Amino acid sequence: MTEPLTEEELSYLNENSEVKTAIQVNAPNQLKGYVTEVREDEMLVDMIWFSNRPEVVEVGDYVQVSYTNVMESFPAQAGARETEILEDAQPEDADLKSSEVIKSAVAQAKEEVKTPAHRGEYFNVKEIEYDEESDQWEVVFETTTKEETVKIEVADE
Repeated sequence: MTEPLTEEELSYLNENSEVKTAIQVNAPNQLKGYVTEVREDEMLVDMIWFSNRPEVVEVGDYVQVSYTNVMESFPAQAGARETEILEDAQPEDADLKSSEVIKSAVAQAKEEVKTPAHRGEYFNVKEIEYDEESDQWEVVFETTTKEETVKIEVADE
């Protein structure tokens, strides 16, 4: 269970069952990460496809997702209980926000990493960094098919 029962609900269960009922409440897991793919009502965050994506969530958003069970696959799958879009980071001297950088970097990475037979390639943000001197962002992705990471540079304009 993910929410506690009221005393009345627990009492009802115990009165109407042959065995005393004990309820264990488990707090949902939480994950913060960038959305790197969306489809229908799903979003990909940290190599987990979460269902129940709020319509306002887009590629590039930095989110906190509450969830319980994860189905083991690659990418994994889980149902989002709650999704909160977190503040969009923007370094003081940068023109772009992190969400804009991630959106651009994902598009560039898809062009750079072509897979055979048009298989889907998914990306997870490992690092995002703005270099003030070069006025460039660097985004490092892990992917579902390549063993090494993919580095994408995005000009801050």
